[in-house]
Amino acid sequence: MRICYLARANQFYFVRWYEYFTRRGHQVYVLSGDISHMNRNLAVPAGVEVYFLPEKKLKGQEISFLYNLMRLPLIMSALKKIIRNLAPDIIHAHQITPSGLWGALSNFHPFIITPIGSDVMVHARENFFYKLITQYALRKADLITSDSFALRDAIFQFGGSQEKTHIIQNGVDFSVFNPNVDGHELREKLGLTSSPVILSTRGITPLYNIDCIVKAIPRVLCSFPDAQFLFTYVMEDSLYSVEELVTKLGVENPVKFIGAVDYEEMPYYHSIADVLVSVPSSDSSPCSVYEAMACRTPVVVSDLPWTKHFMKNGQNAMIVPVNSPAATADAILKILHNDQLKSKLVEGGLSTVKKYVDYQKNMEMMENLMENIIRKK
Repeated sequence: MRICYLARANQFYFVRWYEYFTRRGHQVYVLSGDISHMNRNLAVPAGVEVYFLPEKKLKGQEISFLYNLMRLPLIMSALKKIIRNLAPDIIHAHQITPSGLWGALSNFHPFIITPIGSDVMVHARENFFYKLITQYALRKADLITSDSFALRDAIFQFGGSQEKTHIIQNGVDFSVFNPNVDGHELREKLGLTSSPVILSTRGITPLYNIDCIVKAIPRVLCSFPDAQFLFTYVMEDSLYSVEELVTKLGVENPVKFIGAVDYEEMPYYHSIADVLVSVPSSDSSPCSVYEAMACRTPVVVSDLPWTKHFMKNGQNAMIVPVNSPAATADAILKILHNDQLKSKLVEGGLSTVKKYVDYQKNMEMMENLMENIIRKK
């Protein structure tokens, strides 16, 4: 197949799709918008051809959206010219805006769209123009993929076809994330010795409620005064306010802001963590949580629709109310205090990710869907 992706060229989870299909012998092209704002230097796989469109990412989502809306004729002219020259068999857009809109306006078929959670679970619900774009893009798609049942149901609410929508997980690569990873050297490097480690790997933005985790720290320290809290992140919109909160609460010593960590290094962070905490206000199917579970790290997650299908409180995760520092702290403490519970969560978590979110199996399903839709063209 000649596959043309409309996506950020170096957005990590998209790169894993390029890797799979390139490795399978397909020709992969990527038509990318601006990536200058992305602070992770991630190379695309060898053999993937990348073309940049005249989009410009500005500070502030609304400003950036309006600016590029005015540039849409220029962007679409460039995109259509590239598509004519490449003559792909299929176009696959990741995210509704801007890529899904570009794909829909190209009038190319077969056209696949893969929304992310915030596309339809946040932006389309909060902004009328995003809602219109979402409805238009979903109607134009020949195939829609979703990484969770919660996201799938939201897609249906905005007009996505039930017949055309399939669950495809980004998945966990078990050759990278597995129980055999040894984080001993990283623990020594960070000076953690035998201290309990609580890890957060989500962006420092309002959506991910990092302040909730910080507010839980004093309560945890009462029982485990040597506990350490590590924050890895790519997005850092709220970093200054979170740092101020850390100072206000007087918990500077146990907190380490690590910043962006390469994909290959992340398993070692999961390996040294006694608990992973991920408590956003909205989520779809968080791969970072599944990757922790694959490394036998117990997880604390917020009570959101995505957890209803194969996450069970006290069985494979601790599930807490959204934005509740007290409940978050209590869940962390239960894990640290109770080895039997920790063992139960670890075994349940590993079993869950092997059953539902295997990267290889999900990519194979995606490949079959793409080949079938091309045959029907």
